[in-house]
Amino acid sequence: MRLKDQDDQQPVLAAVSEERVLRRYEHFPLLAMQVGSEGIAQLAASAHVIGIQEDPIGDPGLASTIPLIGADRAHTRGFTGTGQTVAVLDTGIDRDHPFFGNRIVDEACFSNPMNTTSQQSLCPNGQTTQTGAGSADAETARCLNGTANLCAHGTHVAGIAAGGAGVAGSPGPGVAPAATIIAIQIFVRFNSGCPGGNNPCVRYFGSDLLAGLDRVFDLRNNFTIAAANMSVYEGAVQTAACDTDNRKAAVDRLLNAGIASVMIAGNEADDPGVRAPGCISTAVTVGNSTDNDTIANSSGRGPLLDLFAPGTSVDSSVPDDAWANFDGTSMAAPHVAGAFAVMRQAFPGEGVNQILNRLRAAGVAITYTTGGQQVTTPRLDLGAALPPNQAPQVSIDPGQVKEIDEGQEVTARANFTDAAADGPFTGQIEWGFGDLDPGTIGDGTLTGARRYGDNGSFEVTMSVTDKEGATGSAAFPLTVKNAAPAAVIDESAAAPVNGTPTVVGPRMGELQLKARITDPGSDDLKNTWTWGDGTETTTTSLVNPPDQDPLPSPDVQPRDITDTGRHSWPEPCLYDVKLTTADDDGGAGEDAVKVLVTGAHPRRLPTAYWVSQYRPGPRLPTDLPVRTLTCYLDIAQYASKVFSEAVDASTRDKALRILATLSIGPKDRLDAQLLTAWLNFANGSVAYNQLVDTDFNFRPETKFADAVAAAEAVRLNPNAPAADLLRQMRIMEWINLGF
Repeated sequence: MRLKDQDDQQPVLAAVSEERVLRRYEHFPLLAMQVGSEGIAQLAASAHVIGIQEDPIGDPGLASTIPLIGADRAHTRGFTGTGQTVAVLDTGIDRDHPFFGNRIVDEACFSNPMNTTSQQSLCPNGQTTQTGAGSADAETARCLNGTANLCAHGTHVAGIAAGGAGVAGSPGPGVAPAATIIAIQIFVRFNSGCPGGNNPCVRYFGSDLLAGLDRVFDLRNNFTIAAANMSVYEGAVQTAACDTDNRKAAVDRLLNAGIASVMIAGNEADDPGVRAPGCISTAVTVGNSTDNDTIANSSGRGPLLDLFAPGTSVDSSVPDDAWANFDGTSMAAPHVAGAFAVMRQAFPGEGVNQILNRLRAAGVAITYTTGGQQVTTPRLDLGAALPPNQAPQVSIDPGQVKEIDEGQEVTARANFTDAAADGPFTGQIEWGFGDLDPGTIGDGTLTGARRYGDNGSFEVTMSVTDKEGATGSAAFPLTVKNAAPAAVIDESAAAPVNGTPTVVGPRMGELQLKARITDPGSDDLKNTWTWGDGTETTTTSLVNPPDQDPLPSPDVQPRDITDTGRHSWPEPCLYDVKLTTADDDGGAGEDAVKVLVTGAHPRRLPTAYWVSQYRPGPRLPTDLPVRTLTCYLDIAQYASKVFSEAVDASTRDKALRILATLSIGPKDRLDAQLLTAWLNFANGSVAYNQLVDTDFNFRPETKFADAVAAAEAVRLNPNAPAADLLRQMRIMEWINLGF
């Protein structure tokens, strides 16, 4: 019966002489009593009583359904009912079924037989009420009829709403696989009086259902309860809201506490209409649709329905750690109850009606004719009701390097966050010229490395894509600077003339010079040998002949080549030979080497000859050209440590004075022979490393360069005795005579 106020319970009880109190409710203005006709008359006359209703007797009303309602898409985005609880008021639960793990957080039993002769409580303690662990156990002896379990319904319903993910042998997860479960047994065992004579069976009394709702309300502050699922129905078909039902007050109190009361339309093929308590206007009433979005023949339908959900041949958990397919609106409702848990996770600040409106607005419309009117009822589409998937937020790392030289490798790093933690994530890096790289996804990072073969300005774009295909991107500018090529002339065959590597060769004889040219960039190279005599030779080395290198070059092909220059000089002299290498981006490098080109005279000539050549006045046809004599002096000064560091021999006149000296001083006499020796070297009559005789035995044993160096060392020693100077003079004179 429904009372005016919660405090009216005691006055009503005191006024009735014949009574058996079945249930007193802590939070609802209701009483459940067993009374006779006299008691009913007394209650009807009481000012405290609003209405009297017979305690109704009622009956219990994945793999393909989870994708159908978009729950799989919700799971991939991290919406799994985390932090939410679903209460299942049904036939109890298989407490150790692997589908539930350790997520059953509270249990209770309200099972009050009206006829103790033919009915039995299903509370494990044998009483009409039990709370705490084990209270809703669906594997007790009273749940069994031989090997058949009469209490399988609640385990099946709970599995649809909140079965776990990744359970071996399961048909897949429930709608809210991370939600916790409150299991409440509200059924009584009937050993007779079952529908169709199918004894025994389990049925429920409305008063026990109310007690279960009272328990849910009592736990509202202990758990974040999103929904209370009641896959039960009783009574005649209802085509209008049954808000005089005593359970309306309980549904409304739960509604105000943010808890949805999810009920079923019934399985009596009502067209139109639903069964109680689903006809309560503030309940969320669910009908049964097939996987093809048609209405199941047995399902109630019409304007009182809030949603359809799949309930045909649904595979879920049953006792004894097993699985089975059940049909009916009982299977449809827990899809919606689980959906409320997922939606509360996604929209934690919203109430029952706001979430219901979202579910209805996002649902797949099923339009049908019933009771002479066209009705549209949405089929649950949880995936569409969730907030739009937000792409990952990507930002370039603050320490990102943005300038490198060509040929170098840059490491790109981006940080990202994703509100839904919608992984796993995939990455993509676009390096600025169409080259794509998946990069490496870390804990909130995307990294990758790329070597750039050519200079240029590039925009590097880093993108992260979540499971749902939403992509977030960020970019940074990268400047790749041109690196100049380098040229190194091979001096392995050069002679160390006066400490400087020098290539020595005769006039008109072809010299071959090699150089290693390197460039970290993938560039075409233009290599120019400047020979020092007003001529040059140019070659081109292409990266990918015969085509020229594009800008920017897409490939990483650092250059490392050998370039060979060949040249002959018509005049003996000292030449500065330079190799310049230029890339196709304006960078250049160079190297230089001294080339000493000598004459080709077959024999050494005495000092008197060189005096005649450097004399002033008219030249004879047989005389050496003046330019050659000048070059010979340049060679002598380059090769010697004496000329012109100690003695100036920079002009013909100065050279003549050295050569034609009349002094008898040992230094002057040595200077004349030293200059003669260098002029013979320049004239090509003695090679730099040719063996000469320095001990007057007619057997060459000392390199010319070493002999001259020894003589010059004595000459430059300010404390050298005259005898040493004269000895070196005689050695130089001996060499100049051809020995």
